[in-house]
Amino acid sequence: MNQSVENRERLRVVLENESSGDKSAACATAAYYAPGNLGEGDMADIAAPVGVVSACCFGMNLKTLKVGPTPARCFEVTIDRALDIARGGNGKIQLAEETEKTTKEGTA
Repeated sequence: MNQSVENRERLRVVLENESSGDKSAACATAAYYAPGNLGEGDMADIAAPVGVVSACCFGMNLKTLKVGPTPARCFEVTIDRALDIARGGNGKIQLAEETEKTTKEGTA
């Protein structure tokens, strides 16, 4: 993944300001360390902790088991949120079920 400096800075800010109950912190942590180092500038020469990205992804997968109707759907939601965060988003995605419900209510 080719992460922009701007996106990585946003992730750093999120991580510095996250509250202990923020469920997207592990996604942000994984995205921040994905390039394999501790950051930009002088930190770019220091390797990220071994296995930090994998551990964060595993933790997020475990947390999602309570999110949806099936484990497979839960994992899809986690991946979608992680991709959104890695692309500079906030990880708050609208679920397809919500979109369909809104569309049906709007046309009824």
